[in-house]
Amino acid sequence: MVAATAHQLFVRVAQTTVAVAIQVDVHDAAPAGALDAVGAAGWGGLFEASIGCASGRLRIENTTSGPVTLLPGDLTEIPVVAAGAVRVRVSARGREETARQASEVFRSHPDAGVEERHALLAALDGGEAYLVEIWPV
Repeated sequence: MVAATAHQLFVRVAQTTVAVAIQVDVHDAAPAGALDAVGAAGWGGLFEASIGCASGRLRIENTTSGPVTLLPGDLTEIPVVAAGAVRVRVSARGREETARQASEVFRSHPDAGVEERHALLAALDGGEAYLVEIWPV
């Protein structure tokens, strides 16, 4: 589900049919809350690791299509507090439910055309969501 190397963090999503939401929060120090705690917004802890960030900037990429554009605008890199080692916590919500719902679209609409199926799946966009918290070590 989540793996890390010295300079990279990989998150494998539960499904690849609908768009996932990624929220990135950069902190000056470790955020409150244990890794396995589920917060008021329904986040569940998945993974925490230290990675190197010599440039002081992090990039989110889709492994098959390159950098992911971040909002607002055409931002593709996230400035972190300082260059060097950073701690990264990844939490998630909606993984299993969104994967189940996407499968259900295909199962319950076997004769749907491409446009109809696309509209049904688009309604699920963002249901699988990730919170990435970053702070200096």
